[in-house]
Amino acid sequence: MDALVVEPSFQTVAAIDGQFSTVNLLEPRAANDNNLKRNVYAIFDPVGKLTANYLESSLVVGYLGKRLLRITIDEQGKISSLPVQFRLQGTNIASLGELETKYKSPLTGAQIIKDYNEVCAELSNRGLFHSISLQGLNREYLADSDYLKRMLVRYDYKKETIQFITNLEKTWRLRSDDFLGEGKAYRGNIAVTFKLPGNSLAKVSLDRREGTYDWDLLKTWDDQIVEQYVYNGWELYFEKKQEFSLGTNRAAMVLAGELVAQKTNLKQQLNGFSTIGYLNLELPWNELLKTSHTFIGTKGPACDSFPSNFLNTTLHQEVTYRPKKTDQTELRLAYTNWPGLGDNNIFAEIIVPKGIGFFSFGYGCATIPSLASFTDELSGSLSLNGIGYPPAESLRGRPWEMWDSKYLYSLRDNKLFPTNTTWQNYFTLRYWISF
Repeated sequence: MDALVVEPSFQTVAAIDGQFSTVNLLEPRAANDNNLKRNVYAIFDPVGKLTANYLESSLVVGYLGKRLLRITIDEQGKISSLPVQFRLQGTNIASLGELETKYKSPLTGAQIIKDYNEVCAELSNRGLFHSISLQGLNREYLADSDYLKRMLVRYDYKKETIQFITNLEKTWRLRSDDFLGEGKAYRGNIAVTFKLPGNSLAKVSLDRREGTYDWDLLKTWDDQIVEQYVYNGWELYFEKKQEFSLGTNRAAMVLAGELVAQKTNLKQQLNGFSTIGYLNLELPWNELLKTSHTFIGTKGPACDSFPSNFLNTTLHQEVTYRPKKTDQTELRLAYTNWPGLGDNNIFAEIIVPKGIGFFSFGYGCATIPSLASFTDELSGSLSLNGIGYPPAESLRGRPWEMWDSKYLYSLRDNKLFPTNTTWQNYFTLRYWISF
């Protein structure tokens, strides 16, 4: 049993609200001062879509002015010869004053807990490689006639070479703030991951929805009742990593591709077909010379629901040369081009050991600032580490995620000069000691 009471007057000092993550941005010090300073902003991001932060709120924030009572019963048994576990959970959340009638704060837009009674039941069976569960939920809100009811069947199967996940769900929802009456919909999805021979990976996922209830297509952080719709989504991803001989040296390759397709009558911007192809080659020609080649091809809608919105076709070449294999002196030259956009970036640096440290002399700025040889932060220096937003959610976990064109090249309103063009007449001289 869990019980919690938080008085409305409780001071939530230093308490974390997980719906608001922070982001660091570089901005001019003043309207007439182009020198940059680092500012930290709190932004509304309850599911980590923008910042990739998934913070858990302090209980005193979510339950301020409320009481919580939760009772859970777990029982193990058998159905015929099948071992099962049964869980029954009852929850009551109520305000200490007047009942809460809203789903979000009128002041901040953040989600708030609207008072409700809830009963949730689950029957499950778990084996060595699989699990199957049947879940039912009935939530009735206290201030009005709103409700949320759900039935869900889930099956998981996982072995060394395959992982299979499928869900079948039906939801009934009534919200007094949308004036559309009861919404209800079916949702079924399947995701299969294959580990193939030759250090290869393939993923296939299908998602179908039909009804008048939207889970997260229109708002990733809130549900709503909509007009009758049908949605079909498909994703296919392939990745292969391979090492091979290049003379007496070992070279490396990463080959990947992704197809994303969506079709629905819910919102026109959700329709389309996106393709991404990726190839990276790391080629050590000898002990002194190596090159790196990255090719990204992308085609598809310029809409947030597709990864093609956050990538441009990209060609990146880099050469690294050491005059002597016994010396740590190194010359790097990198060139990035975006065909069709007329943009390109040149970056060069030479690193020379001197005493117990290193001298470096650089021209321009690396297209991916974190890939420059020197990325440590120094007092008084302009650091790009931790600045701006992370890659878009649809790019995360993919080998091309660092090439996000929306936030990497032009940090908020282009107040920091972007790296999709050469930083002309920009030279950097450094000396550092690593210890």
